[in-house]
Amino acid sequence: MNYLGQKGIRGADLTSSLDSGDDESDELTLQVDQTKASGTSAGQRPDPLAGAVPGKQPKGIGGRIKQFFLGDKMDAEKLKALGLGAVSSYGAISNVTYGGGLAVAWIAFVRQFNKSPLEAGQWKAFVAFYAGFWTLQNFVRPLRFSLAIALAPVFERFLNAISSATGLSKSKAFGVYLFILGTVTSTLVFGSIFVFAGPLAYAR
Repeated sequence: MNYLGQKGIRGADLTSSLDSGDDESDELTLQVDQTKASGTSAGQRPDPLAGAVPGKQPKGIGGRIKQFFLGDKMDAEKLKALGLGAVSSYGAISNVTYGGGLAVAWIAFVRQFNKSPLEAGQWKAFVAFYAGFWTLQNFVRPLRFSLAIALAPVFERFLNAISSATGLSKSKAFGVYLFILGTVTSTLVFGSIFVFAGPLAYAR
């Protein structure tokens, strides 16, 4: 009788151990599933850009064209995630490309038609003329984004230098940088137009 009772107790203990093992297995499986869902493993750090913005695919041909010419919101979110250095870098590169395109289009328009875009009735013609240059620049938009990321450390150091020299915070130093960038870009663009197209470039 005692033997049977002990056997029954041992059987109950074995069943309890198996049940406990099943619970631990289920918990481990749940942890693995959660790890896969988050896209990280035990020895890896999560990617700060992975969940910045859900990548929604544009619908239809019109949506794809709009995304190509106007850019993707994800690009802006990625730049913000990388810090002010990347944003500053992208702004400088965009100013160079679009400002350079404007200068080239303005000079070419003046030389081809011998008229200034500022003359009466010429602005719409110039905008149509410049549209071709603007379209070409969008083919290098992915390159601008990659280059901005590569140069981000350089602009980060530049922002830190402005902050150290002025005693301003990083965000206010970024405002100073934007002022400098706008001033330099405008001077170079409109100065080059005057140099290569002459006084006629600004005739009214």
